[in-house]
Amino acid sequence: MPTLVTGAGLVGSHVAALLAAAGEGVALLDVNPDRGALAQTVSLERVKVLRVDLIDLPEIIRAITENGVDRIIHTASLTSDVWEHPYRGLHVNVQAFANIYEAARLTKVKRVTISSSAAVYAAGNAYEPEDPRGPIAETASLRPGTVYGTTKLLGEHLGLNYHHIYGMGFSALRYPVVIPPRPETYHYIPNTDITRVGGVVPAMVKAGVAGEAAEFNEWGELEWGYVKDIARGTVLANTVERPTARCTTWASGRPSP
Repeated sequence: MPTLVTGAGLVGSHVAALLAAAGEGVALLDVNPDRGALAQTVSLERVKVLRVDLIDLPEIIRAITENGVDRIIHTASLTSDVWEHPYRGLHVNVQAFANIYEAARLTKVKRVTISSSAAVYAAGNAYEPEDPRGPIAETASLRPGTVYGTTKLLGEHLGLNYHHIYGMGFSALRYPVVIPPRPETYHYIPNTDITRVGGVVPAMVKAGVAGEAAEFNEWGELEWGYVKDIARGTVLANTVERPTARCTTWASGRPSP
């Protein structure tokens, strides 16, 4: 049965590529899919690209029923834009979570896996542990210090509600900062700060190859995850029927400056 992947961005496109390569049906849904950017990651002949706004519940239901979807991987969200437009970020991200879960309940989708974030932890990120001498524990306080992190935490709790009350299969994956295979990928993200991360990644690699130390103090301490590893783990997580934990952190908890 096909999988519905929401968000034709960095993680969503790589998730779709992995599913398609495994011979599975994929419906890739986005409010404004960039087919040129997508073609760099996934064969457009092997996935069905749908232009659907996640604010539109009937259209999500239509996409699920018309494509025979029984699993959903929800990667779509506003990220950098939330910092500049918090109300819009709240409206879009929270409504999208609600619509995805309700559509899954109504159509009896077997499983929903969502992209969450390490931003659900205290002080806005997962890299400021309660004990600053050691890595953050997965049981650390969940007190996001950003609107973006708050939307992700709400999405986790709402998903757990649908799981426990309505029997919807559910898991949430808390990502670190995701590194693309090509630095220019970041230029598709409409925010100056996030775009600048694209310059950090090649600088890190260049320093590593030269055997030199690299520090990027303007970003503070962050942990990074390669997108292909993140995508592969996301696909696998969506197949685990009885996970030991419904919300998991995909990082070691040891940041790099």
